[in-house]
Amino acid sequence: PFVTAEQAAAFDVTLTDLDDVIARADFLSLHVPATPETTGMMNAARIAQMKDGAYLLNMARGPLIEPDALLDALDRGKLAGAGLDVFVTEPPAPDDRLRDHPSVIATPHTASLTLDGRLRMERMAVERVLAFFSGATPPDVVNPDVLT
Repeated sequence: PFVTAEQAAAFDVTLTDLDDVIARADFLSLHVPATPETTGMMNAARIAQMKDGAYLLNMARGPLIEPDALLDALDRGKLAGAGLDVFVTEPPAPDDRLRDHPSVIATPHTASLTLDGRLRMERMAVERVLAFFSGATPPDVVNPDVLT
């Protein structure tokens, strides 16, 4: 809902419905902020829409996934596995079942902690600040109306 048709065309991608993507994906990777609209977006109903044997990856924010719904899907074999770099509570409690679940690969919120990743983020931040202060619209702005 935040990307225009023009922005999608610039990247040669097709906009589609989230539920359609969920139903078709073998690997569903979440990369959105935690907002009122996205918190709990991967609930029991959405996870049920996923392909049997699919994988759910969350490198964004813990509250995007309802933990009990994910645990149920993993325990029943609905999902083959999950990759989690984030948890609802960080660090996860010692008794958090997702932390030690045999079908979960968990990392301690370090997905962007590579030298190359940090250098790219720093460069992109500087480029966008310079663009803004030179009067240009920074690239990748999905809500340019807030700049006016």
